[in-house]
Amino acid sequence: MQLLKGKIGLYIYISTDSVYEVCNPKPDWRPTKESDAVRPTGQKEVELLKKADNYGHFKLKAEEALEHYHDLDGLQYVSLRLSDVIGPRDTTQRFWMHQMWIELYDEISKPLQIPTKFAEKKSSLTYVEDVATAIELVIQKGAKVHNEAFNIAMDEEFTLSNILLRIANILDKQNVESELTDEHAYYGYPTVTKGPIDISKAMEMLDFKPTDPEVAFQDTIEFYKKAFIEFPKQRDVIIGDLLDFAITQDKKDGVYKAIDKRLSAAGVVDKRYRKYRRGEVSGLPVVNKDDNKQKDEL
Repeated sequence: MQLLKGKIGLYIYISTDSVYEVCNPKPDWRPTKESDAVRPTGQKEVELLKKADNYGHFKLKAEEALEHYHDLDGLQYVSLRLSDVIGPRDTTQRFWMHQMWIELYDEISKPLQIPTKFAEKKSSLTYVEDVATAIELVIQKGAKVHNEAFNIAMDEEFTLSNILLRIANILDKQNVESELTDEHAYYGYPTVTKGPIDISKAMEMLDFKPTDPEVAFQDTIEFYKKAFIEFPKQRDVIIGDLLDFAITQDKKDGVYKAIDKRLSAAGVVDKRYRKYRRGEVSGLPVVNKDDNKQKDEL
C-alpha cells in the first residue's frame, strides 16, 4: 500500500461475505450486517477460524490493512463484500455445473444432490452486473461513503433447492428432482455458513437497487447456453465434472449423443462426441410394395 501512497484518490476493494466466517458469532435470526465483521480477541480462536476458512481470513486481513493505512496516511477506501456471485463469465462455473446437469437431466437420469447439512441453509447471491453498479455508485456518491464496507447482494434469500428450482423452471424442465445425501456430493451453493447478508446499508447510503433474481437467473442461463457452443474448453471441464459426480457408465453414451445433437443444431461438429452416434444412420422412409399393389388394385 505504501507504493500507492499519493497516487490514487480512492481504493475500491472487492471483498466477500466469507470475512464473516472468521468473525465472532452473530444471532442466527437476522442477516449479517457489516458491523458483524469483528474478529475474536483470542489469538488461538483467530488461528482456528483461519484454518477453517483461509480465504475469508486473508480477505478480512486485506480490509484491515486498508483501515490501517487510512489511519496512518489518510488512504481513502471502500470495501464491497459480495456473496456468491452469479452471472456471465463466472469462472467458478458453479452455476453452469448445475445448469448443465438440469439440461441433460433426461439423459443423466439422476436427481441433483443436496447435502443434508445444507438442505435448509439460506444464503445470499450477488449478480455480477450489480457489482459494476455498486462501483459506479461509490464513485458518484464521493467522500461521504468513503472508508466504509458495504454488503452487495440481491434482495432475496436462497437455498440450494430454490436455486435449482429457479434454473429448472426457466429451462422448462418440469421433471427435475433432487435428493438429500450425506455422501460426497457436488454442490455449488452455499459457500458460507453464516447465512444471508443484510444489504440495507448499501441501499440507504449508495441508493443501491439490486437486480430482480428472475432477471439475473434468466441472463445467466442464456449466457451459459451460448457458452456451451462458444467456449468448448470450459464446457468440457463441466462435462468432466459431471462424469465424476453424476453420469454413470451406462448413461455415458446417451449423454454424449445429447451433447452431439445440441452441437450439431448449432452447426458445430465435435468428433469426440460424434463418434458415440455411429450406427444412427438415418434414411428415407421405405415404401412397402404390397401396400402400393393394394392401392393399384383399388
